[in-house]
Amino acid sequence: MSYKIQYTPRAKRDYVVIIEYLAQFYPSTPQKFKDALKKGIRYIAEHPTRCPSYEYRPEFRKLNVNQYLVFYMIDEEEETIYIARIRHGKEDLEHNWE
Repeated sequence: MSYKIQYTPRAKRDYVVIIEYLAQFYPSTPQKFKDALKKGIRYIAEHPTRCPSYEYRPEFRKLNVNQYLVFYMIDEEEETIYIARIRHGKEDLEHNWE
């Protein structure tokens, strides 16, 4: 069974910021990130509970995609995964979630 995927408005903004940032380097870098993200999202759609809970916000699980972390919540009743944030792994997420 595959879960539906929904991005929150904040996750959509995170995605745009990441793509704009990566575009500063090499033309292929944004596409590589998009491909890796798509692969990771397909994985959690099929196996939503395989990724660990986030230690500072246990209501979220986290998926590693290259140097980024994808934070998501699972709605079992709706069979939907909500992508809440996409952040760089080196950010101080414990104190700087917003």
